[in-house]
Amino acid sequence: MIEKRETEYRGTSTFEEAKRRGKIGTYLSQDYLLSLNSPTLRSEVREATHKEDWDKKVDLLWTYQRENDTSEISKWVEVKRDRRRNTSHRFIIETCSNELQNSAGWFQRTEADYLHFVIDEDESIYSTPMSLFRQWFETESAERPFLGNTRRERFPLETRRTPLKNRTGFYVSLFRLISLDDVQEGLGSNFRQHHVPELFAKWWAEEKALDEAEKTIW
Repeated sequence: MIEKRETEYRGTSTFEEAKRRGKIGTYLSQDYLLSLNSPTLRSEVREATHKEDWDKKVDLLWTYQRENDTSEISKWVEVKRDRRRNTSHRFIIETCSNELQNSAGWFQRTEADYLHFVIDEDESIYSTPMSLFRQWFETESAERPFLGNTRRERFPLETRRTPLKNRTGFYVSLFRLISLDDVQEGLGSNFRQHHVPELFAKWWAEEKALDEAEKTIW
């Protein structure tokens, strides 16, 4: 079901800003998957740049082959990055991409096999099978929408505004915030944390260089 809201707007960012932040997350995930290469596992990863990839709403195609196995296995990966600090709600999912058009968010539309949450604060990539995560969230939202006996929402709503390209207005997207404890309890071993500080250090440096370059241009 597509999300509708009854709250005020909470943030504004341009499409270009969000896209660049997401790109760094994609590169982090790509490097992590390639780091899995070993004598018993050969991995290849490419960005989802073809039109048919875009229709699937995915970011990476991960292809791997195990030792003594002649067949290759391919998996689609969706990557989401969050740079926020000091929050228990580590994970953000988009439930409506455009409130005015009542269009589904990436959470409903992606055809990914795996979902990667790239969380800067933890210097970690959290991975889970997309189908299991979606099923868990939809079930919990329907059966346990509040915290205990309170009326506080278990998955708080967040809204974001993105300026239109012609700068004449903006559109609003709706998100739900999910805590780390909730996901770990619900998915157990199907939700894994990969702590990779060396990869974050590498791409934070790249991101800082891009920020400095933009300041020079403007």
